[in-house]
Amino acid sequence: MSAAFWRKYATATHVYVPVIKRNVVDFAVGADWTPAAGDVRVSIDGAASANIATLPTAISMGNTAMWDFSLSTGETTGKKIMVTVADATTKVVEDQMFLIETYGNASAEYPPDFSLANLPANVVQIDGAANGTHASGLFPADVRQIVGAAVSTTTAQLGVNTVSLSAGAITATAIATDAIGSAQLATSAATEIRSLASGTADSGTTTTMVDAALTQADTDYWVGQLLVFTSGNIAGQARIITAFNPATDTVTFTPATTQAVATQNYEIWPLSDFLRPTVAGRTLDVTTTEEAGIDWANIGGPGSTQNLSSTTVAAVSGAVGSVTGNVSGNVTGSIGSLAAQAKTDVNNEVLDTLTVDTYSEPGQGSPGVNISLKDKIGYLYKFLRNKITQDATTLRVFADDTTTVDQKATVSDDGTTYTRNEIATGP
Repeated sequence: MSAAFWRKYATATHVYVPVIKRNVVDFAVGADWTPAAGDVRVSIDGAASANIATLPTAISMGNTAMWDFSLSTGETTGKKIMVTVADATTKVVEDQMFLIETYGNASAEYPPDFSLANLPANVVQIDGAANGTHASGLFPADVRQIVGAAVSTTTAQLGVNTVSLSAGAITATAIATDAIGSAQLATSAATEIRSLASGTADSGTTTTMVDAALTQADTDYWVGQLLVFTSGNIAGQARIITAFNPATDTVTFTPATTQAVATQNYEIWPLSDFLRPTVAGRTLDVTTTEEAGIDWANIGGPGSTQNLSSTTVAAVSGAVGSVTGNVSGNVTGSIGSLAAQAKTDVNNEVLDTLTVDTYSEPGQGSPGVNISLKDKIGYLYKFLRNKITQDATTLRVFADDTTTVDQKATVSDDGTTYTRNEIATGP
């Protein structure tokens, strides 16, 4: 985007412009871009650029935003002030610039001070005498010298072919209310003011328009401009021009119109260059509460890898179709099924637990009723391996040191039945 503005010389000011998102047709909002030092540079009269003193800020405008570029007194002390926007990698907004031309100072691009209520005029150059030498401070004029004939006093009208007007000759107070309206303008005046071209289509489709009157010789001559239909069943629909074929006088646009182009009237409006989605119809998603979302399909292409190394995903409330890469965190929800590699990994982990990992034997204490399978196996192996003694009343299971009694049980024998009671803790 490139635009020009007038601002008073050596006077702090604000410039309000849109900032275009990269690879999208939308204006950037505050959530899209956080300007950093070096993103915005200012050059005065072609000198070496410097970082802007105050970084721009976003001003919300409903579903979009404009950006406030604040320039200091020093940053407007020059004839031409060039301001560029080029954020660092990874870029989130389009490279762009705007120009400021100054006025109101002998060193400005335009010395006259256009902010004055009445611009000064050298009456001597007009009348040949200093202002105030005539009655009421006005200078006389022989209207016959202007018109070339006597002036009618009944019609009170004067026909004048004006070559030029002095500065400040036309002001709001000099023109009566509604003096210039639609009746005073030619039918085509508004069209000629706002559009680069206009005409009537010969034929077309929902994405193309053919007009033999478009005789420009360059391919893609109209690319990036706005095609606005002004008649017929698609009147009011505006589309971005994406291609122009001079051999066939065909304009291609996006997105498609609701009905095919036939013989509708149209205008081509100027647009500054902006970022476009890689696939037509993809845009930044904005919720009803004006929260910005992301169309993932428009980031590097639908099938590319998305690098979220600096992004934290707080939660995923919807279903996840499939995960083909590694998941380093926890998955707390259910998993529909495991692919072959995942099953192999799980099987290897189970085998590793059973055949590689080692576990300490249960220590001193009473074996519980509801304990883990690991502990149950541990007690069985301990009672099989470790030293065990038994006398007339007590069975004892020793620790690995063969001296500490970890578990014990009372035993009895009445000559008919041998009884060993539940294992309890030692010693």
